[in-house]
Amino acid sequence: MIMKSDTFSIYIALAKTRLSLMLAASAFVGHSIAAQGRWNMQTLLIFTGVFLLAGGAAIINNIQDRKIDRQMDRTSKRPLPSGSVSVRQAILLACGHFLVAVPLFCLLSHHSLAPALLGCLAIVLYNGIYTPLKPRTVWAIVPGSICGVLPLLIGWYATGGSAPVQQIVLLAMIVWMWQFPHFWLKMMSFSRDYSGRETLLAYCSPEQVDMFIVVWTVSFVILTLAAPLYGVISSAAGFTMIVVLAFFMVGLTWFVLLKNTTGGRYQWLFAALNCALFLFMMISVSDNVAACVLNNFR
Repeated sequence: MIMKSDTFSIYIALAKTRLSLMLAASAFVGHSIAAQGRWNMQTLLIFTGVFLLAGGAAIINNIQDRKIDRQMDRTSKRPLPSGSVSVRQAILLACGHFLVAVPLFCLLSHHSLAPALLGCLAIVLYNGIYTPLKPRTVWAIVPGSICGVLPLLIGWYATGGSAPVQQIVLLAMIVWMWQFPHFWLKMMSFSRDYSGRETLLAYCSPEQVDMFIVVWTVSFVILTLAAPLYGVISSAAGFTMIVVLAFFMVGLTWFVLLKNTTGGRYQWLFAALNCALFLFMMISVSDNVAACVLNNFR
């Protein structure tokens, strides 16, 4: 018999809730920037709709990857490879996510069909293209990274997409650029699992992968510094926080990958990179909310 706590843990692992929450937060950021910091009931619909859609896609991904997951130390204890959940149960849970997500996306498509179409595209890219290609080619990361940008666009277009388009283009480029070192750091953190598989390690030495991570991380940081130029951030306080965050990430990346050879360095940098994107998003949202509040008091 599965205890309630076990059921909750299984759901978290099966639906990849941390990833789903991050994608929902990305949609929330796109909405907040487009709406210039004004939140309403639609904000909750956007967050919930993307979270459920991402959770359903993650469950299908777990079904697709269950045989590969059994062969990797990092994933062998997931619900499907370990036998905690059957394929039939996982399919029913995924259908439940989609049955709730679809009406929400219909509501979000009031201004245009873009949110619904982008949601469908996300499923096609993630479950139909990225997941089948992942074991076959290193280039699977390209459709996977495009899929990771779509929640931003969903949040943006659900609001009407009337704000300056250069803002969402910059945000999309930042999230797209971030995904490459994010994946490579995870790969290097579990290099034994990825050894012999179709990844960057099959073509490059660990030292060369380190340089790729440095270059893409620095490029991600440089793009965040462009936020004030495109109106994503307008206050001096917001710009100062972005500059501090940028210098911290560049310094940490340089030290950890080029100067430090101790174990666990990839895990530390992986966590720092995730926090950097999260903090950038929160600074951007807070800056827009603060500007909206100030405008209302004038």
